[in-house]
Amino acid sequence: MNFINVTGYLSSGSSAVVDYIREFSNTAVCKTEIRFIRDPFGIIDLDSALTQKWENERASYAIWKFLDYSKKWQRFNRRVFSPAGHSYKKFLNKDYYKITEKYIDSLTDFRAILWHYCETYDLCYPRYVFHRIRKNMEKKSKGKRYFASRRLRQSYFAHPTDKQFCEATRNYIEELFSILAGKNNTIILDQALPPDDLYFTRRYFRNCKNIIVERDPRDMYITNVFLMDVIAQKKGSLESGEKFVKHFKTLMDHTKIGEDPCLKIRFEELVLNYDETVKKINAFLNLDIETHSRKKSFLNPDKSCKNVGIWKKYYDSCKPALDYIYTELQDYCWNE
Repeated sequence: MNFINVTGYLSSGSSAVVDYIREFSNTAVCKTEIRFIRDPFGIIDLDSALTQKWENERASYAIWKFLDYSKKWQRFNRRVFSPAGHSYKKFLNKDYYKITEKYIDSLTDFRAILWHYCETYDLCYPRYVFHRIRKNMEKKSKGKRYFASRRLRQSYFAHPTDKQFCEATRNYIEELFSILAGKNNTIILDQALPPDDLYFTRRYFRNCKNIIVERDPRDMYITNVFLMDVIAQKKGSLESGEKFVKHFKTLMDHTKIGEDPCLKIRFEELVLNYDETVKKINAFLNLDIETHSRKKSFLNPDKSCKNVGIWKKYYDSCKPALDYIYTELQDYCWNE
């Protein structure tokens, strides 16, 4: 099974590359972003707790949180009153949680039923106070009565080697995508690994190529601040521009390509110089042009080009921020 991880920074336009690749008949893509690797309590955090910074309680708690979040990630969330989730049970694999449990079993040496004080951190305040009161009642009885509600759970003793963890994780990811793949031999991953975590590619995949999508930081600022409210305070001010630049530079400084194949694509080049740019993508991914059966059905450069230079519409109201971004990040700005 071949994977293509398409990723980017802060609304950089990576979905445009995803849309282009999915126009090929031998590719498949999930209808939601793949977040269970990179998100908090995902595979990267699980990896750290089980193999890099192992301690039994930390490892067991990491498994608890991974399983707990897996239940949330699989939930359908496409309706107004749906709970938070990524709809993996519907769009990725109907047995998402069952396969996840099997994955955890493959990493676990044994289990034991016990209570751990870290669980009190997950209690809401009223329940925590009630728990403390009952424990104090126990102390007053000098061991004659037990009132406290100790929440006994399965503790996981799991300390796999690097090789065991990597093999189990590769098998897990491939099994999750087996139904989606069907007869297609190439799976498109949207945001599975961010640019600063690409060195995990070989650790979690047997065969994966990465594409990083870059974009004018001024357009990224406008998209995130005005359209998505990521930096909601003092929109357009010098202060918000400084925060954005700090964030952007940190991402750039921590980007690690690693040894795996990686291609950088500019969003502007893709939509303004479509023919030449898609040739680079085809060559990098070894895509057969004859299988490009739905050309421009998902990515229409004539429409997408309207998203180039959107910062100009907001320049008057965001002049301090945009001028500062251009001064600090001129090498990344699109000036053609």
